[in-house]
Amino acid sequence: MIEVLKSFLFGIVEGITEWLPISSTGHLILLNQFVKLDVSEEFYSMFEVVIQLGAILAVVLFIRNQIFPFGAPEGSHTVRRRQAKHAHRKRNPEMEF
Repeated sequence: MIEVLKSFLFGIVEGITEWLPISSTGHLILLNQFVKLDVSEEFYSMFEVVIQLGAILAVVLFIRNQIFPFGAPEGSHTVRRRQAKHAHRKRNPEMEF
């Protein structure tokens, strides 16, 4: 149970330092010096990769409109859903989604 709490602490540190212009990996290394995870070296290496991948994915999702400024491509599921809602509103103006 204590290892789960330590992992949660590592996740918080990674999540906060990912947004700062400093090394989030360096903070994980420093934190590991003070709060040792009781896992094998191979597991810890994979843990670092997965936790950083999660933080990077969160950043990409947060700024996805800046990365893909033109929205969903024509014919995608998102565009078709938006068109279907628009058509439904035209037929039933009293109903609101």
